[in-house]
Parts: sequence; structure tokens; C-alpha cells
Amino acid sequence: MQSSSGSACVRPPRSLSARMRGALVNRVGRISLLLAITLVSILVHGYHMGTDDAAIYAPGIEKAADPSLFPFGSEFFMHHAGLSLFPRLVASITWLTGLPIEWSMLLWFAFAQFLLLWSAYELAGQCFRSERARWAGVGLLAAFLSVPVAGTAPAFSSRPNRSPYAKSGFMLLSALGV
Repeated sequence: MQSSSGSACVRPPRSLSARMRGALVNRVGRISLLLAITLVSILVHGYHMGTDDAAIYAPGIEKAADPSLFPFGSEFFMHHAGLSLFPRLVASITWLTGLPIEWSMLLWFAFAQFLLLWSAYELAGQCFRSERARWAGVGLLAAFLSVPVAGTAPAFSSRPNRSPYAKSGFMLLSALGV
């Protein structure tokens, strides 16, 4: 940049607080966009209560939240659900928040979708320099969340239920993106 006298103008460095404010605005914008994409993906693909493995985990969550439920025959689902912390974790959050179990499971599902898309964004950052390419990767994943993988009907890129598998997808992507 040239001044009117012909000498080069040097832009003063931005202060630390200005850089931190810019980073915060950037982070808030990114999280807001990821939340919006998560909401849209749930609206498009739907929320399927009790499908696939959730037929095992949903009663386990309900039994952990209210032990008086399922007084007999609970061995069928507790054999699997009892091996995981997942049902007890969801039940304890349900108890702490006072939400109905169905709403709590919906919020866990939305949280898992958000974490999956966030980790995909971070992984795309390791693969692409362009911010546009990163968002394209997130959008592509969001568009194909419930499409069967490799022609197998029950194996989805993000399982549309409340099983622990839905929460492990973001951990895998996060590990790859580190």
C-alpha cells in the first residue's frame, strides 16, 4: 500500500483482543452453521425411534431410568444393554434434566449427529485447505447420513437410532482428523 507521499504504509498489527474476537466470531459462526446443518439433516432424514439396535437399547434406557418397568422378560434386552454405560448415561441425564425419556433420546440423537458433522469438518480440514471444500464435505455427509453403505441395508453411515454406535462415529472421525 502506498501513501500519498510515495512511501510504503505499514499496517499496524492487530491487537490480541481483536484477533481473539475475530476467532470467537469465526467459531460461533461455524458452530451455528453446524447446528443448522444438523437440524436440517434430522428434518430431512427423520428420527426413527426404536429402529434397528434401538429395539435393544431403548428398553434398556427406560429400565435404567425407571427400574419398575419391564418386571419380567427384561433379560432379552438387559443382556446387551447391561454391558454398556450408554443406557445408564442417557437415563441419568434424563433424570437430571427432568425431560421425558423420548425427548432425552431425541436430544442425544441430535447431539450425536452434531458431533459427527463437527468431526467431519475437522477431518476435512486435514484434507483440504479451502474452507469451501470443508463445508462441501460436511454437506455431503449430511446429505447421505441414512443411505445404506456398500449395499447392506442395516449398515448406515450414521445409524438412525440411539445405540452407542451412533456416538462412536464422531470419535472415529475425530481420531482420523487429529
